[in-house]
Amino acid sequence: MKYFIPAWHKQYDDWSINVPSIENYDAAEYMTVLKKFDEEIGLIITDYQPQLLSKLNQIAFFPNNLFSVYDFLQGVHGFENKVLELEDFNWPKNAIFDYGPFRTLIVLENKLYATVFYDIDGHILRISYPENDEHKAFTLGIDSRGFISNQDDEEKTIYFDPYGNWRFKKDKTTDKITVNPEMHFCKRREYENITDLVDEILSRYLKVNAKNNDEIIVTVDDESSFNNEIIEPYKPLYIINRHHPYSKKIGSLAKAKVIVSSNEIKQNLEKNYREQFDISVIPVFNSEFRLGHSQRQNVQEIGFFAENANDENIHQIIQKLCNYILKNPDNYSLKIFTYNFWKADHVNKILEQIKEENKNSFILGKSEQAENAPIDGLDDEVSLPELDVAHTRLTNISDVLSNLDKMRLLINWGKADELMQISGVSIGIPQVQNFSSVTVVDNKNGRIIKKISELLPVVDEYLTNLNSWNQTVVYNVQLMNQYSEENIIEKWKEVFKERKAE
Repeated sequence: MKYFIPAWHKQYDDWSINVPSIENYDAAEYMTVLKKFDEEIGLIITDYQPQLLSKLNQIAFFPNNLFSVYDFLQGVHGFENKVLELEDFNWPKNAIFDYGPFRTLIVLENKLYATVFYDIDGHILRISYPENDEHKAFTLGIDSRGFISNQDDEEKTIYFDPYGNWRFKKDKTTDKITVNPEMHFCKRREYENITDLVDEILSRYLKVNAKNNDEIIVTVDDESSFNNEIIEPYKPLYIINRHHPYSKKIGSLAKAKVIVSSNEIKQNLEKNYREQFDISVIPVFNSEFRLGHSQRQNVQEIGFFAENANDENIHQIIQKLCNYILKNPDNYSLKIFTYNFWKADHVNKILEQIKEENKNSFILGKSEQAENAPIDGLDDEVSLPELDVAHTRLTNISDVLSNLDKMRLLINWGKADELMQISGVSIGIPQVQNFSSVTVVDNKNGRIIKKISELLPVVDEYLTNLNSWNQTVVYNVQLMNQYSEENIIEKWKEVFKERKAE
């Protein structure tokens, strides 16, 4: 069994404030590939995750063995799942229900009695009760399997089993944990903090279940909910995930085997810790060669991934590309990509700024979006060229692949994004960027440039010289072997083989 202990901290937001985005579930890609090639996978979750099953459904993955520390603490064993509806709660007889698109307000005698919040799937996420004459304000958290999981107020959090019995409490002032004296699932009645309790349960689980030939694979995580001393006797493999801070925890580890997803991370570790770690590079995202369809398009689309670029560079790059497209607006278009909601807002503001700065030179947007108001000082019959420039915020992996499918060229700026880079290689398109990465080799499947002033000649080369573009396709096909599922699993097998030989 390969037991993974990932850094799954984030919980679902309610639908009204949830911003769709690409979710990075730590270690999910590794687990998926290993299980696909018949490795037995155990998943150990040490954080409070009342929507755990919903998350597993979201990533379409279920391990051979699943252990949640909080499920054990809350006595969730063999509970028959159900979806809680409003009718399942005991509301006051004269309550009025005000149904909204994101939440339901329950009103009693012209006063707010409770607010029901929903997750993105429309399931009840939590119910908040405001302060009144009978009680202080509190919130009930709902487990996606259909029971009240906890009650939270400004002083404490109480955790329940599926049948409404309280199991343990956390004092928010002191962090102390108090266990229900009638329950016998742990050794003590009180703990200094939740980490002590999690340590005890995790240690007991590993002692009973982890066998000599099993592997414990742990994400190095500064926000870890357990102490590393619990897993050190099992000589774990460690994973570095760039999305989770690890600088504090990594230095405290004994000499160990570490898996990283890129040479960049490996080089940083070797620089800072010299020979403390034995490091292997295993890509996170596997590739399936799916040649794009840009050659079938009448308009050549230029893609610009702006997520990791600063505002000044974004402005300069878009302006230069607009100037390039202006020479032949019927043949070229530009699509800008971001992930983050706030980054997307910045890009939209930059586009508005460019539109204003160039209002007498061109119109930004397709004809149906263009603002065709007359320009001061110009005859009404004079029309400005319309540039096909659009911005798209990518919210899932399918978005990435479908948007890149018709791209002729991808520009990356700032630093590497593993998903975007491997997707570009999979589609077969050249990538132009101002940084080095293992997926783009200069003059093979793209260009590494230093300055924005170098950008347009390279763009023109790939859009007008078919030989350069075809060379990229050929090299990307060769590169695919390094990022195929088969190659990734071979890298894992090599690591496991070395471990057994130690």
